[in-house]
Amino acid sequence: RRRRNLANEIDSLYSNTLTYFVLYFVSFALTILLIAVFAIDDNVGGAILTVIFGALATVAFAIVHIVNWCKLHYRYWLVVNERTGFREVSPDQAVGFLFIPFYNLYWRFRSYQKLSELLNAELKKDKYEGRGPRVDEGTTSAMCVLSIVTIVPYLGVLVALVNIFLWFNVYSMHRKAVTFMLRHPTA
Repeated sequence: RRRRNLANEIDSLYSNTLTYFVLYFVSFALTILLIAVFAIDDNVGGAILTVIFGALATVAFAIVHIVNWCKLHYRYWLVVNERTGFREVSPDQAVGFLFIPFYNLYWRFRSYQKLSELLNAELKKDKYEGRGPRVDEGTTSAMCVLSIVTIVPYLGVLVALVNIFLWFNVYSMHRKAVTFMLRHPTA
């Protein structure tokens, strides 16, 4: 029962992470659009209000998105550590070290790539009968490498846009693998 509840919680956190990211992105884009409209009309008051409310909405959605993502990534590592016995990376480290400037460029590989490898290794075990969803480690590697490239001026913006889709793809694969393990009857 606890495993099913955790699987349901992970599904909910994943859904919330997607929802709040979309709200963050839309509020940011809408704010920029409205500022441009007010600037064309020489409506300084409207532009100022748009900046204030748009910035507040964008920041609020971004914070809620990040909190949901942290919980989700923590749960992934909690399940992987429990299932595999791997203790070199704790759930706290997996999430927390991603917030350390510059070190996080290295840590992405430990946190995301290692998670993908551990999930695949666990799902190859006989108790899952080879039916579990696999995580594409190549996509995870590409996401980690591209996240480093985002620090390059100008090019980084374009790469970051592509990397958003890779990130959600990797997170979807992680969610499917983790919830499969939690819901599997022999696990």
